[in-house]
Amino acid sequence: HQLIEGSAGAAIAALFKRKKTLIGKRVVIIICGGNINSNTLHKVLS
Repeated sequence: HQLIEGSAGAAIAALFKRKKTLIGKRVVIIICGGNINSNTLHKVLS
C-alpha cells in the first residue's frame, strides 16, 4: 500500500484525462506523501 497526499489527485486526474494519448508512452507522475507513521494512521482510520 502507498500513502499519498491528496494533492496528488490532480496529477492522477490529469493522467486519466490524457490516458488515450499516452498509450505506449513512458509516463511519470509525481505522487508524494506518507509523512505519517503507521500507528497514527491506524488511529485516524479507526
